[in-house]
Amino acid sequence: MTDAQSPALFNIAAPRVAAKDRSGVCLKVWGLFGKGVSPKISPIMRLLSDANKTGVVTIGRDRKISAVHIDDAVRVIGAFLPTAAPYGVYDVAPHQTSFAGLARSAKRILDGGVDIEVLQKEPAPDMTGDPAPLAAALKRFKFTPLNASLERVLGDV
Repeated sequence: MTDAQSPALFNIAAPRVAAKDRSGVCLKVWGLFGKGVSPKISPIMRLLSDANKTGVVTIGRDRKISAVHIDDAVRVIGAFLPTAAPYGVYDVAPHQTSFAGLARSAKRILDGGVDIEVLQKEPAPDMTGDPAPLAAALKRFKFTPLNASLERVLGDV
């Protein structure tokens, strides 16, 4: 389940599952994007697809979001398995941005060929995770920089 599908249900269920026997660990992936992630379930992929295919990005209300490329999410799972991290929920949320910020990055990567429209000026509530616990558990893990991930995705869509 991704945050785009049911954030309220996931925010309630994941901590309960992880704490049930005090040995469970939940990696909560925020704002997943990348090759193979459908624009139907990922607002980030929908935005990047629109930028690349139509050159027009329309954002209803901007909001602060966390984002992670699918390749980094998979690497986190592989790196987390051999650790002895304490039970609990770990947010896989390395990049803090906004929909407008992603659109501006896409515009820069695509050499200015993107028109951006934000319909409502008042931002929506934030949808961000706290990356600090995961960073403490995986001290040596390095995420791909956001712009490098966006460049790779815009080359794929």
